[in-house]
Amino acid sequence: MSIHDFYLLPGETPAKETLLQPGELIVAIEVPDFAYKSHYLKVRDRASYEFALVSVAVALEIEEDIIKSARIAFGGVAPKSDACKGC
Repeated sequence: MSIHDFYLLPGETPAKETLLQPGELIVAIEVPDFAYKSHYLKVRDRASYEFALVSVAVALEIEEDIIKSARIAFGGVAPKSDACKGC
């Protein structure tokens, strides 16, 4: 199952965030192999809090000083939104 299909939109069941059913367990995650340069940044309200206000991970595929592709992931926000139809 793709990560895009794994998360649910809030809709009629806002308390249910994923397709996991009772008793189901994630036993493996496959991450594609890619040669990207990457960076992760976590912004917190205070150093004593571990929960991020927002976090972002960025991975860039760069060839000859040209960005060929970019991947961006945000944390501390909704896992999925219907604002980006077809993303």
